Amino acid sequence: MKTREHNSMELYNRGIEMFGSLKEFEQWQDTVLLPFGNKKPKEFLSTADGITMILDELGRIQHGILA
Repeated sequence: MKTREHNSMELYNRGIEMFGSLKEFEQWQDTVLLPFGNKKPKEFLSTADGITMILDELGRIQHGILA
C-alpha cells in the first residue's frame, strides 16, 4: 500500500510532466473542475484517496478521456 507522501510525490511528478511546470500544475489544481464535483483538485490533497482520485483524473486526461 502506498503512503500519502509517496502518492503526493507521484502526483506532483506526473502533474509537472503533463503541464510542463509546477506553476501550470498548481493553476490546474486551483481550478474548479466538473470531474471533482465542481471543486478544486487541491481540495482533495489531504488524503491518500483524494490524491489517488487526482492521479486517476490525470491519467484520463493523458489518455484523452475527458468525460
